[in-house]
Amino acid sequence: MTERDLKDPTGKVVFRAVEYDGTRFPAIIFGNIANQLRELNGMTFKESDVFVVAYPKSVHRGSWIDYVKEWTDFKEENVEYPLLNICYENMKKDLRGHVKIIADFLEVKPSEELMDKIAHKCEFQTMSAFKHNNIPDSMCRITEVRDKHIMYRKGEVGDWKNWLTVAQSEALDERIQARNLPLEIHYS
Repeated sequence: MTERDLKDPTGKVVFRAVEYDGTRFPAIIFGNIANQLRELNGMTFKESDVFVVAYPKSVHRGSWIDYVKEWTDFKEENVEYPLLNICYENMKKDLRGHVKIIADFLEVKPSEELMDKIAHKCEFQTMSAFKHNNIPDSMCRITEVRDKHIMYRKGEVGDWKNWLTVAQSEALDERIQARNLPLEIHYS
């Protein structure tokens, strides 16, 4: 296990990483990092683990709800800052239209043919057909990714409802309402 600092051009440390078995992890893990990372080697996951993994502490610094709230607040407080907020559910309804939205946001003018090609390459069926060709080397070490490629599931909107119990769904709704999230993303 080695530690590595990533620095900006001025030499300021912007990210501290721990490398274990060829994979980098943020150096924010408390306790004996080496022992904790070694435990990953024997870890297996069940279908029902998605709730435990994704909620309530699913992002770098805490819960997904807090993460979304921080971004929502940032966007409201910094209206001059260019941010584009799109979601899978809307892209699923109109992928080609969202390619155009992204192009406009980036202030590029691709041809209609190029936008059609980009939309085709971004379709779930196209991406999942090539799922074994686009796995980063560091991810290939994780058995579940290498063998089942859990990055691609069904590509359906609203399937998350099948993964949560009624109690879990209600708990999630309560936390979202308690944080007063004005979600621009409407989940189905």
